[in-house]
Amino acid sequence: MRLLAYASPQKEGDLERAIHAIKKDNKYVEVPDYDMFPAQGWDPLFRDAGIKPEDKRGEDSGIEERERSKMCIKKLESLLSPPAAFFQGHLAGELPSIVDAIGCTPLVRLSRIAAAAGCACQLLGKCEYLSAGGSVKDRIARGMITTAEADGLLADGAAIIEPTSGNTGIGLALVAAVKGYRSVAVMPMKMSAEKHSIMNALGATILRTPTKAAWNDQDSHIALSIRLQNEMNAQNKVKKEAYAKCDGVGTKADARQPACILDQYRNVANPASHFFGTGAELLHQCGTKLDMVVICAGTGGTLTGIGKRIKLALPECLVVGVDPVGSILADPTETPGKPYLVEGIGYDFVPTVLDRDVTDFWIKVTDAEGLLCSRLLLKLEGMLVGGSAGSALAGTFKAIERMGWSDDPTKRIALILPDGSRNYTSKFVSDEWMADKGFLEPMALHRQYPEYKSLTIQSLELPRLRFVSAHIPLVEAAAQLMKSPQRFLVVVDTTAAQAEAEKDGVPLAHLLGTVSQKGLLMALGDMPNDTTIETIAETDTPVYNKATPLSRVAQSLELRSFILVESDGVVNAAVGADQLLQAFIAKK
Repeated sequence: MRLLAYASPQKEGDLERAIHAIKKDNKYVEVPDYDMFPAQGWDPLFRDAGIKPEDKRGEDSGIEERERSKMCIKKLESLLSPPAAFFQGHLAGELPSIVDAIGCTPLVRLSRIAAAAGCACQLLGKCEYLSAGGSVKDRIARGMITTAEADGLLADGAAIIEPTSGNTGIGLALVAAVKGYRSVAVMPMKMSAEKHSIMNALGATILRTPTKAAWNDQDSHIALSIRLQNEMNAQNKVKKEAYAKCDGVGTKADARQPACILDQYRNVANPASHFFGTGAELLHQCGTKLDMVVICAGTGGTLTGIGKRIKLALPECLVVGVDPVGSILADPTETPGKPYLVEGIGYDFVPTVLDRDVTDFWIKVTDAEGLLCSRLLLKLEGMLVGGSAGSALAGTFKAIERMGWSDDPTKRIALILPDGSRNYTSKFVSDEWMADKGFLEPMALHRQYPEYKSLTIQSLELPRLRFVSAHIPLVEAAAQLMKSPQRFLVVVDTTAAQAEAEKDGVPLAHLLGTVSQKGLLMALGDMPNDTTIETIAETDTPVYNKATPLSRVAQSLELRSFILVESDGVVNAAVGADQLLQAFIAKK
C-alpha cells in the first residue's frame, strides 16, 4: 500500500541537516530575558475583550506589538468563544479533525476524595487530561499555531520548534500533524520516556537537554531551540540566494519562516487561549457559582488566562496559584531549591505570560504531597490523571484549610487537572518508582525477595569502583568506559578524580552522578561530542550503606542496572544484578 510510505522515516531534509550542523558546531546564542507580564501592555487588550484590570500598567508598550497582540486576542476570541458557549453540544456531531476536539472537557465532582479527606466543600475537577492530545496544553498549541498562521509567519511545511516539558510538544505535534507542519520538541532529560514516545509517534523530532541546565544556559532547552531555528533559517537564506544567483533574478520578500519558535513562555496566545476557552467553559459549567479556583503554574498561561476570566465574572472568587517546592514562580519569589520530580509545573525563571497579580495567594506543594494525591485521584475517583493534578489537589486542601472552609458545604472549589497518567506509567504510577523515591514503604511492593532478607551488602565481595572526572568530553568518556570492567561511569569533581587513585573511594560530597552505557549512547546521538560528561550525569542513583538488606537492593535494581555503596561517607563500590545472583546461588 502506498499509504504505508507515510509510516516510514523520511529522507534527510533541511531539519536533519540543521540538527547535524548544531551538533557539530555548538554556536553561542543569545537567550533573551523574559519580561514581566505587566510590562507587555496586555492588560488593556484583555480589558477590550471584557476584562477590567486594576491599573493601566504597561500601556506605553510599543504600538506595533500592542496591535499584533490585539489582533491575536481577537482571532482567538472568534476561534474559541463559540465552543465555550455551546460546548455541551460541540462534541455531539462529527468534527472536521481531531483539532476540533481540543478542549470542551468535563467538570466532575470529586465527592469521594472530599469525603475521605473529611472536607465538606464541593470539589470540582476540570478534566483537561480528556482533551484530544491528553492535556491542557492542547489549547495553547492550537491557539499559537492558529494565530501564527493568521499572522503569515509559517511557511508551507514549516518546522515548529518549541522548548517544552512535554505536553506542549505533544499538543503542537498533534496540531502540526493535521495541518501539515513539522514539529520539533526540545525538552530536558527529566521528562518521561512516555512523552518522548508519544511525540515521536505523532511525527515530531525530539531533542533532549540536560536537566540541570538553567533556562538561560547554553545547554538549556531554550538555547538549543534558538540555535536550531537560527541554523534552519540561515540555511534557507543561503538556498534562496543560490537560486536567485542561478536564475539571475531576486527572490520576493517572504515573511513566512521555514522554522519558527512559537515560544509559549512569552506568546500572548497562551493566556488568551485559556481566557476565551478554558475559563469560559469553567464559568458555563459551574453556573457562575464558584468560590475558589486552584491552578498549578508552569508557563503561567493557564493561571493567567483562567484567572482573568474568573475575576471578570466573579470578582469575589479566589484565584489560588500552586507551585512546587524548588520552583520560583510563587510570589514572593523564592530562591531555586532542590530539583523536584513533578513534571510540567514550576520553573527556575518567571515566564512573561505569568501575571502574578491575578492570584489572591500562592500555595507551595512538595513532591510527596502532589504525587500521593495523584494516586488517590486514580484510586478513589477513577481519574487517570498525571502528577501535577495531585499537586493541584494537595494545594486545594491546603487553601481550604487556610481559609477555614473545611466544614462549609456551601463552598464550591474548582481545580484544574492538567494532564493524564498515560505520560507517567514508568514514574509515579509505578509502586516501585514511588518506593525508590521514598514516597512508599518498600514493604508495600509486590516483590519482597525473602531469599535476600538475611543478607546485606556487607556479605558481598565487590570490586573496587572506578571514577571519571566531570570535565572530560563524551568521546573520551566512551573510550574510558570501553576499557573499564564497569558497565557504567561514576562522575566526580576533578579534584576527587585526581586524588581517587590514592584513596579507597570518593567522599559523597564529591559525587556528581552516574552515567549508564545506554545514557552515554543516547547522549552521543543527541549532543555535540565535546559536551562534558558532567552535563549528562544522572543524580538519582541510590547510595546505600553496607548494612542495607539485599532484598531492598533487589527492589531498587528493578528500575536500574546498579546502585552505589558508601561506607562512612565514602562511595567505594557498586552492586548490580550479577552480584545479587551470585549471592543467591552461593546461599543455595
